[in-house]
Amino acid sequence: MSLSATLRRPARGAIRAATVAAIATTVLAFPGRAQAVTISMQALTTFGSSGWLAPAAFPTITGTGDRIRSIAFNPVSGNLLYASGTSVYSMSGTSGSNFTELSNSGVSGGSASGGITRILSTVAVTSDGIIYGSNLSTNTGNVPFKVYRWASAASTPTVSYTGNAGLANIRVGDDAAAIGSDASGLLGFGYGSGVTSGTFTGVNSNGFATVTTGGTGTATGVTPISGSPAPANGQFRLGMAFVNSTSVIGTQNSAILASATFSGATGVLVSSTTLPNGGSQRGVGYGTAYDVPLLATIDTGNNAVRLYNATNLASPTLLSTLNLTTGTNSNANGTAQVVFGSLSGQPVLYALNSNNGIQAFQIVPEPSTTLAAGVCTVGLAGMMLRGRRRSQNA
Repeated sequence: MSLSATLRRPARGAIRAATVAAIATTVLAFPGRAQAVTISMQALTTFGSSGWLAPAAFPTITGTGDRIRSIAFNPVSGNLLYASGTSVYSMSGTSGSNFTELSNSGVSGGSASGGITRILSTVAVTSDGIIYGSNLSTNTGNVPFKVYRWASAASTPTVSYTGNAGLANIRVGDDAAAIGSDASGLLGFGYGSGVTSGTFTGVNSNGFATVTTGGTGTATGVTPISGSPAPANGQFRLGMAFVNSTSVIGTQNSAILASATFSGATGVLVSSTTLPNGGSQRGVGYGTAYDVPLLATIDTGNNAVRLYNATNLASPTLLSTLNLTTGTNSNANGTAQVVFGSLSGQPVLYALNSNNGIQAFQIVPEPSTTLAAGVCTVGLAGMMLRGRRRSQNA
């Protein structure tokens, strides 16, 4: 075969190699774009009923008395926990079933709210699976704030901290956050407005308490949060999450998101922004999935769960909105919590709105238009290859 003939009709192997090279060039020419994804939520349909665990599904909870105000995800067991006011329960994070009540032996003391004395108002979990819960104190001057520690879901709780949560006569225990392992982690509790009780005078604060994890915790009151304008009093009471070990976000009675840094007892406001769509977005959660920092909220007025790109906390970008419930019960106290987790490597999100149960979602990537174009190019190259084969075999 002459050289000219070879050029006119290349060998099949050469066609395959050239086609594969063209495909590789198409995909690799824009590696960043080809890997770009947009992120959204979809129902975790194995949880509850199509992703929603309605209030009636919780054991020992009847009616809509704002009983459940706090949830936490255990990254070691994959279980979801909630505080009922009098106990802490664990359930499967996958199915929303298999409820187990943790021991509350030795747990006592708390302020009344929603018609019950809240001896276990909040729950949080460290990165290595140690469980913490707190009572509610509407005035730490006459009802000490207590934090309990469970080494495992099967253990008896011990008192990790008792005291005034870093600020005397304050309200604390409406929400909780955790970051880090038990050996070196932190718990966070947003301050509310204290109440007058007996000889004690309630106080206001725009800050929060940090409590060190471990068998013997110590509390630091981060207050006041400086900045202009300064956060409102109680800014972290109805939603709080750690961004890292020196930074937190919080919400209160509106869709205003405050971001603050702290060192010891000193806190500084970094930004304060009204979230897109307004409303009553509370129960903030913060996490990372697919290398993208994420913020999530739940609207306590209508159960809408929103997911944001939180690369810039001063201006979060809305990614997805979903509501898996079939109606909205009143939540006069505005209590809620949103937490991220991971099940078998799949990022998940849980959103509690008191009196309205828990919604569960998968956090999923969707191919970008650039990636889709790359797939189309690969498909076109494949069709060209098949066409050449048919021509050669004719």
